[in-house]
Amino acid sequence: MNASIQVHANGKKGRRQCPALNGWISAKDCGEYRLREIRCPADCRYLDAHGRYQHARVADDFHLAWIGKVAPYYQQRDQLALDFLMDFEFALYRHVRAHPVTTDEQVREALRVLVRQLSPIQVFEAMASSLAKQLLQATQEFQKQQPRLDAEKAQRVVEDVLALFAKVRADERGSVSSFMGHVEAHFKVPAKEDETQIPNAAPQIITPR
Repeated sequence: MNASIQVHANGKKGRRQCPALNGWISAKDCGEYRLREIRCPADCRYLDAHGRYQHARVADDFHLAWIGKVAPYYQQRDQLALDFLMDFEFALYRHVRAHPVTTDEQVREALRVLVRQLSPIQVFEAMASSLAKQLLQATQEFQKQQPRLDAEKAQRVVEDVLALFAKVRADERGSVSSFMGHVEAHFKVPAKEDETQIPNAAPQIITPR
């Protein structure tokens, strides 16, 4: 822990109770060191409020690029691809929401792994990340429910998502923050406390703007 972070035993000096440091810290230290020097748990109320604010600031970057990517799905009336995209994006959203320090590169690498897994040429991934495994599981579960989604179409959708994360870049979490804001602004997502009750539910899209 950074020695400059002042942790207090009560709320007289530090006004925010920090679950990661088991004490009270100032709003300044909370804002300056969260997710950097402080390993914030995903359920910290200050982290969640700050995260949504940051996501909203950059949401349009991802969403505008997203509109361009999904336009062909609408033009071709490819409802199956759209349904899979929504389900897949929400699987990714739930992971990042539970792991707020997820970086752009971790997401891109997981997506690259999944693209290879969906390839006609079988590839063995000995060191696939937990995110890659979760996204593969989400894809397989969707395919069980919708057998018409073949590997080729699923791969094409994942490639589109990967292209979005490669295009929208600012810092090590710029694409992730923009993606989260895109989902929170344009999908109807459950509150964090309700999410465990519907672990496999896809978000309901509001409208593409």
